[in-house]
Amino acid sequence: MKRHHLLLFALLLAGCEQGTDSGTQFSPEEDALATTLRIDATETDNAVVTLGRVLFYERQLSRDGTISCASCHKQSEGFSDGSRLSEGVGGALTARHSMSVANTVLYPNGRMFWDERAQDLEEQALGPIQNPAEMDLTLEEAVARIDALPYYDVLFELAFGDDEVTMDRMAESLTAFEETIVTRDTK
Repeated sequence: MKRHHLLLFALLLAGCEQGTDSGTQFSPEEDALATTLRIDATETDNAVVTLGRVLFYERQLSRDGTISCASCHKQSEGFSDGSRLSEGVGGALTARHSMSVANTVLYPNGRMFWDERAQDLEEQALGPIQNPAEMDLTLEEAVARIDALPYYDVLFELAFGDDEVTMDRMAESLTAFEETIVTRDTK
């Protein structure tokens, strides 16, 4: 198990280096792990993850500007919220406890939510924004709000080559960030 942790750490470090090729050769097992974890970091990937992280903490993605993804997926609570039912806009309670977004990249079938209603993490990223008990915002309004915030221009430019804000790009970025939330040294 420690070998996998060292591999993951080495791969993450290699992805952070600019313009270098370490020439490191990995075993087929290590290559399979890297593929499973979708580790193939580039400058663009890092920019997409950064954009996703900013969106994850963005409260303007809720109707009243008080709720972000991080409101129910708190890092201090293992990217969940520790509550029986999660609280959304206006104090509305969800039907279920928010599941952790840690280790979602390792889910065997990729389906999300307790009832597995979302086909994948990108579909899951859009659900809470639209849910009346969670963030209660239309996708069109979410795009308009993000597009109106000046600091997103440079983030979208770095991630996608231009500053166009789309829901697909937002979902891709949120997914990229959530895929980096992987626990280590757990028993």
